[in-house]
Amino acid sequence: MKHPKGHRWEIFKQLIFRTYGNNCHICGCGGARHVDHLEPVTEDPALAWRLENCRPAHGAPGNPCPVCSGQAGQRIFCNQIRSMGSVDRARRIIAEKIEARQGRKTKKPGSPQRVRKDPGRVW
Repeated sequence: MKHPKGHRWEIFKQLIFRTYGNNCHICGCGGARHVDHLEPVTEDPALAWRLENCRPAHGAPGNPCPVCSGQAGQRIFCNQIRSMGSVDRARRIIAEKIEARQGRKTKKPGSPQRVRKDPGRVW
């Protein structure tokens, strides 16, 4: 079975957002406009239209998380990061992306730079 879509799916999505709100179930931030299936449709097609199997999430195209993206300095699509992995794994990946950016931001001016052991190409 393919991923659900069409008019029936749009109505079902509205029900999901009325039931669960628009906070992404992965990162917890608002503004989610896509739906994530907790149990993937490819694993169990019968759960595609079950309300208890669906949650709001930030997804592509056009719906990156505004909070996580700003903190990470790159667009974060929570549902794509999760893909078929666990929600906990996706949260760790998002946290690592944010920490990596914040680590770069908190470097003090004049702090020692990392020295390359291989000087690279010498012209």
